[in-house]
Amino acid sequence: MAGKFCQVCGQENAEPKDTVIGLLQHFLYDITHFDGMFFTSLKLLLFKPGMLTKKYIEGKRASYLNPIKMYVFTSAIFFIIFFTFLNPVKNLYDDSAEAKISGLQKVKHDLVTVRDSSEKSVNPDAMNSAIRETDSNIAALGTKAEEEKKSMTNLKKSIGDSVLVRKQNFGITIDSGDLRSKATGGNGFMEGLSFSNVEAYQVYQKHLPDSLKDRMIKKAVLYRFIKMKEQGSEDRLEPVRALMERFLHAFPQLLFISLPIFALILNMLYFRRKQYLYVDHIIFTLHLFCATFIFILFIVLFSKWGELTGLKIFNGISSLIVLLAFFYEYKALRNFYGQGRLKTIIKFYLLNMLAGIALSLLIAALIIISAFQI
Repeated sequence: MAGKFCQVCGQENAEPKDTVIGLLQHFLYDITHFDGMFFTSLKLLLFKPGMLTKKYIEGKRASYLNPIKMYVFTSAIFFIIFFTFLNPVKNLYDDSAEAKISGLQKVKHDLVTVRDSSEKSVNPDAMNSAIRETDSNIAALGTKAEEEKKSMTNLKKSIGDSVLVRKQNFGITIDSGDLRSKATGGNGFMEGLSFSNVEAYQVYQKHLPDSLKDRMIKKAVLYRFIKMKEQGSEDRLEPVRALMERFLHAFPQLLFISLPIFALILNMLYFRRKQYLYVDHIIFTLHLFCATFIFILFIVLFSKWGELTGLKIFNGISSLIVLLAFFYEYKALRNFYGQGRLKTIIKFYLLNMLAGIALSLLIAALIIISAFQI
């Protein structure tokens, strides 16, 4: 050794056996050094789109965080907040009029119980007002429930008596909610959960018009759900919650898998720019995904605040951030790759279109895998 640091690797020439004080000093230095680099990188990332990647590729790396570390740290913070405070699986519920009426009836029961209690702090007038309002909402939903039933009746007639007879032969209740979402213009995903077995669902699908038949991915997922029901699951939403839970917890891995695909699309769009290697596109993608996580976090949080407070201004801010996120992506492409406005706009649209297709295929594959893992 010549001097305080190794002339080959740069490691400090320290005592092999560290003290507790020395260990704490290294810990505090690493934490503060990481924080300083992170906030310096974050400031450049958000306020000068594309420039962080440019500086990193140029070799100016001492003041900026490694792209992989930055991605891992940002995504970890994003998903911790997402799963802790938003919990989309917990909020999954049946949105039919009948389900809402059932929920309001439970609310009314609780209000009546509180009103009739012996607590002196309870205001009977306020409770009666809340009960009347609940009754009014139940009556309004009752009208909607009748409309849903009429729509289902008309749809059943359009399918034909032969299908209904075959359904009855398999022990399926005709008045269940299997057709509700189709009759009311919904996405129709919940319909399969009302079937008693897979064979009944297959017969039903066989006799449906082509426009109403389920597609391959939906069939695969519903097969799994119906089999879960055959095994004794009472709640028809339980398989959906299980699928959502599995899917959302695997979503971070899906995004990480999409990174090299996104970079490959960039490599194809900018194939004439020979100065950029594939790894350069990956670094740009890492930084872009970090910024996207931050944008999505603010979009969801403002939407949540709008939902909790009822103030439309928060929803407006959320929509504005969506537009800002797309503008950020365009600006990052232009600043990093240095092409003109027209070329950048064309490649911006192509990039989002191709990335959307790739992500849709990955999500479809993840849904199928998640369905067979629950």
